[in-house]
Amino acid sequence: MNNDFEYFNSDDFRKCLKEYERARDRGTTMFLDVNDFADIADYYNQMGNSSEAMTAIRHGLDIFPGEAVLLSYIIRSDLHMNQDAQSAKMHLEMISDTSDPEYFYCMIEILLTEGEKDVVDQEINKKYLEIDTEEHDDFVTDIAEIYTDYLYTSEAKKWLGKTDDKKSIDYKELCGRIAMAEGDYASCIHIYQQLLDDNPFSCEYWDNLATAQMQTDQYYDAITSCDYSLAISPDNLIPLRNKANALYAIGDYEKAIEAYTELSKADPDDAVPHLSIGAAQMNLGNYSAAVEQLKYAERINRTNIDSPLNADITRELAIALSRLKKTEEALTYSEKYKDYSGNIPETNVLKGHIYLEAGDSDTAIAFFSKAVNDPLADSGTTLRIAISFYDIGETEMAYELFKEICYKIGDEKAWPYIALCAKDLGKRNEYLDCLKHACEKVPDETRLVLGDSFPTELNVAEYYDYERNNK
Repeated sequence: MNNDFEYFNSDDFRKCLKEYERARDRGTTMFLDVNDFADIADYYNQMGNSSEAMTAIRHGLDIFPGEAVLLSYIIRSDLHMNQDAQSAKMHLEMISDTSDPEYFYCMIEILLTEGEKDVVDQEINKKYLEIDTEEHDDFVTDIAEIYTDYLYTSEAKKWLGKTDDKKSIDYKELCGRIAMAEGDYASCIHIYQQLLDDNPFSCEYWDNLATAQMQTDQYYDAITSCDYSLAISPDNLIPLRNKANALYAIGDYEKAIEAYTELSKADPDDAVPHLSIGAAQMNLGNYSAAVEQLKYAERINRTNIDSPLNADITRELAIALSRLKKTEEALTYSEKYKDYSGNIPETNVLKGHIYLEAGDSDTAIAFFSKAVNDPLADSGTTLRIAISFYDIGETEMAYELFKEICYKIGDEKAWPYIALCAKDLGKRNEYLDCLKHACEKVPDETRLVLGDSFPTELNVAEYYDYERNNK
């Protein structure tokens, strides 16, 4: 686990990596052993560059076909990235040594993916009795890690409890991962802070700490953790991605765009950074720049038809083009959104928004009516309609809709929007009351809706006192 980073910084590994990259770039023969290829793939993975990791694995398989340590990467990519259990089974059959532990671990991961947990439990118990006693500690740690990956944390804790070495680094790391998987972020943060006390130069610890901090809205602490990780390993894309997302979350869109741009340079075939830049540009009111980035993301992702990103990209394009008064093109993208998402109520809201922004309120209301009367509609459908009215300056109408959503339907996500409208309408007492409810009940939504009105360094929990004391 964490010892990998120490090895990755060693002279031996750096020499191996340099030799691999030189041969890869020149297309010459690679004089490396099977574990070298696995280590190089591990390195790229821990740097957040999964595509380069897979390239290293495929180069290794060209020389060492049938090696479990290499095929296990392909199998886990089949399961986690492609959700293709059949392909995983095909690659499992290609492993030449079925006694290799990786063969067994990949087999049970395939079974877990297929929902065969009872079979997995039986196979693991059987294997535990078969292996030598001196192998038990490594085995239970590996099994706990796999159960954690698949969110079976009760089973993970049961198996981890069988280890005799509860002071080991592996044990503490897994406790941190289990806490993360269970959503116990306070414990997770505490564990990783303890691990960092012993090893402050671990990128993995800083990255996991940042992730847990972001889950608890500690975005500034998360950015600090990312900066430490980047100082240790400047080429690591994981803290760069975390930092970009944290900057976006606090509304520092300019710096978020800088970080996403660095990500896009590191992996030009990844559409996500361009989608994120587009969204940030929209929040800054730079709709032409947003369209440019979103269309670039669309081109990159065009061949990936089943990607959920396509729905997000086309929806954002429809909204941005609508803001630019390019109504027909916006409507074209709303149809693309429908094709990708299959979400009819949301498509009708989107079309209603476009027509409303174009000044055709009758057609807009017709689409809004279709949306709310759809059997699949929910309170979120009405919320998005209210947002559309607010966006075009119909604050009073939006205000009444948001109150209905909150008080009659019971959707607490409306609280920050009621506060926003009340503030715009000069209803200060109601604004403060709704702001207090919003901060307490839906802090994430509150930051998203109202964050631009407050200093970026404030936590959401501080919004109410800040506003009450600053008339």
